[in-house]
Amino acid sequence: MSDGPRNVYYRYTDASGRLHVVDSLSLVPASERGSVEKVELGAGSAPSGPSLGGAPDARSFVLGAVAALALIALFRWLPRTMRFMLRFGIVAGLAALLLSGYFGWLRRSAGHTDSALTTPQVLIGDAKGAVDKMNERMRAQDQQIKDIEQQSK
Repeated sequence: MSDGPRNVYYRYTDASGRLHVVDSLSLVPASERGSVEKVELGAGSAPSGPSLGGAPDARSFVLGAVAALALIALFRWLPRTMRFMLRFGIVAGLAALLLSGYFGWLRRSAGHTDSALTTPQVLIGDAKGAVDKMNERMRAQDQQIKDIEQQSK
């Protein structure tokens, strides 16, 4: 039904004074195209941060692969005579440090902080904040649509 992006609408008033809102300029009668008003919902409110829909970041993959190989090498390097708990503690501590560094790098690459280390809870908080902002933007767009519908009655 739409020729353009979903958030672009065209508003015009016909000869009888009735307000019309359509999502394609081709739906506006030729006689009314001179008085059509373009309405963009949410214009300028798009986030300026990095996009999540792009290609995967090769650095992220390499960092994860190197961390995994380092853990495997460390585990195999330890002598068999050492106690299991010592091996487990060293490997678990190194894994926690590497993961915290990886999460910190993810946040830095997204422009959230300069901290070298972070926790999964902080990443989850960032995601929840982004969802809240998106929901607020959608509520504002819904309100704009309702306002336009009220004007057309």
